[in-house]
Amino acid sequence: MEYILWLKLQKYYLPLKKIIQALNKISSDADEIIIATDYDREGELIGYDAMQLVKEKNALAPAKRAKFSAITPKGINQAFSKLGRIDLD
Repeated sequence: MEYILWLKLQKYYLPLKKIIQALNKISSDADEIIIATDYDREGELIGYDAMQLVKEKNALAPAKRAKFSAITPKGINQAFSKLGRIDLD
């Protein structure tokens, strides 16, 4: 299926190196780690990888997972009020 183009956008990919640098910069000051990536296995894995980077600089920060399927104020507020554990299985 072809995409319908309503507005032409230029794609921009943030280099992985810059993401890692940003995580390293804020890691040591973090009180906790909240993973809020997509609510699927891929999102869980991306969140786990990010958590591991933060834990290298701040091993004591507790890690939690926000799970939401709707990007709405209500959905996000509910997810952050019911933080769970990161699924490592």
